[in-house]
Amino acid sequence: AAVRGHCVGGGTQLAAACDLRFAEETALFGVTPAKLGVVYPASATRRLATLTGPATTKYLLFSGELIDAARALRTGLVDEVLPQGE
Repeated sequence: AAVRGHCVGGGTQLAAACDLRFAEETALFGVTPAKLGVVYPASATRRLATLTGPATTKYLLFSGELIDAARALRTGLVDEVLPQGE
């Protein structure tokens, strides 16, 4: 997946399903079921936890906050962060 801009909800779910994930340094990631009052699918939760670990997955799911590309890289959500425009 190549991510530019906002990657939220289903976008994060789709990116997580890809073999490789590249993000522009300005990209933002988030999962917002807490803000919408819906339940995130169990399969997507497991996939996210496999990539980022339980603590980051819980933070993303429960807070609904967005994380930047640098944090996404540190947590394993993306494989590489690229300068804007590359």
